[in-house]
This record gives sequence, structure tokens and C-alpha cells, in this order.
Amino acid sequence: MKLHFYLSFLSFAILRFATTVTSQGTISLALATSNDETAASASVPFNVLFDASKIQKAVSIHANSGTSIPISQNAIQCQCFSDKEGKQALGQPFNTDFPGAKLGPEPVKIGAIFCSDEAGMKKQMENVSPAPKVEIPTFTPPSQTSTANPSSAATSSPTPQPQQQVPTAAVRFALSTDASDDSSTQMSVPFDTIVPFSPNNRKPVFSVIVISLSSRGESTSDELVCQAFADAEAQKPIAAGFRLEEERILTGELVAVETVGCAMLGGGGFGGTWGLVGSGA
Repeated sequence: MKLHFYLSFLSFAILRFATTVTSQGTISLALATSNDETAASASVPFNVLFDASKIQKAVSIHANSGTSIPISQNAIQCQCFSDKEGKQALGQPFNTDFPGAKLGPEPVKIGAIFCSDEAGMKKQMENVSPAPKVEIPTFTPPSQTSTANPSSAATSSPTPQPQQQVPTAAVRFALSTDASDDSSTQMSVPFDTIVPFSPNNRKPVFSVIVISLSSRGESTSDELVCQAFADAEAQKPIAAGFRLEEERILTGELVAVETVGCAMLGGGGFGGTWGLVGSGA
């Protein structure tokens, strides 16, 4: 009788523990595995330090989305580490904003990844060594020639105005018809702009999807539509338009993509001009 009770209690405890772990959910990540925009994907458990030693090296990383997590998508916070124990930070913290965290000028090995909310991240980062600073080249203007009245010259110089950042869509292109092959490439497409498809790494494409938007584009996600084209002039759309997290299979086979555009549906620019043929599908 006692043995039966013990086994029943143990089974209940294991089931409850498993339910608690799975209920935490997962975070889908996108990794830029080279400087020519080749990409890979990974999935890590929420609020659990993940051993990332077996995933591909990367130059940058960002979070796509969370599944069954107890927080909102824009509250996701992640951090890479160079060691499996999570004691040496690698790159800066990142979230769902594209392009995410830069890890190095060349692909680097990731030891561990942790994704959680603000409180979980604060606890995880206790006693963690900060990430080494990445040196970013800065432009130094040429020295000015001397003038008769330096103060007058200084006051006449125009005051630089801050530039407004154009909202962008992070678009991922699947490069294989095989569902088990996750080879892909990724690029950032500014709103109301037609851009060449990945000119440094052009390959035939099977499907395309918008995986995330920049922070300034999140409020307009319901109206945003993107389109792939077979020509440089964006006059020959391939299949229907596609929206955020809506995968569009282009022809059912690998097909050459020449240009890509993203815009607000019904606006005066790209979205309103061509209307994104078949976007109602």
C-alpha cells in the first residue's frame, strides 16, 4: 500500500513538473550566420538557460516571436553568452526588434542563450561579466582652415538635424522546398520602398515571410503588406502579397526573385499603386 502511494505521488510530481516546464513556452530566434545575410533559426525555452553550443555560429541574432509564453511579445528580452554556464555575456541584450544584437564582425560560437522577461533577465545577469565592446569605426570630418573670424564661422555653421528612422520589415526567404531544410536568407525592407532581393547572395526562393517589424512599424502591422517581384521594375508580382507572420509559398517550386517591396495597404506609395495583386488570399 505504501509503495503504491509513493509511486502515485512520484508520478504526480513528475507530471506536474513537466507541465510547469512546458507551460513556460519557447522563443523562436533568427541568426544571421554570415555577412551576406544567410540565416538559420533556433528555438529556446523561455526563462531557462539554453545550451547553444550545437547551433551555428552567427554574426548577429534577434528574437522572432514567443509561443505559449506568459508575457507579451514586446516584453521578450534575450542575451547570448560565450560560455555554456552563462557567465560571460556575448553581444548586447536583444528582443524582437530587427536586426537584433551584433555578435562580431565574423561568425562566432555561442555558448548559451537566455530569454525571459525583465525580472528574469535581471536575475540571470547577476555576477555576469559584461560583453566586450565592439569597436565601431567613426567618421572624423577634415580639419577646418583658419578664418579671420572663427566665432563668426562657428555661428554660421548649420545645425545638424536628427534623421527620422524609416520603419522596416524583416523579411525571411526559404531557399529549399524540403520542409526539413531550414536554409534561408534574411533582409530588412524599408516601408514604401522597392529593393533588390539580397544582391550579395541571390538564390532561388521557395517561400517568403515577414518575421518582425521595427518598433516604429509595430502600430501599423495590420495594414502592412509585402510583395515579391520577378523583375527589377516591380511590375511582375510573384503570387499574392504577404503580411506579418504569413508565409507565402511563391509558385510551389524554387523561383528567382528580383525585387521586394513593403508598404501600407491602400496608401499612396507602393501598396496603393499596385495594390499587391492577390493580397486578399
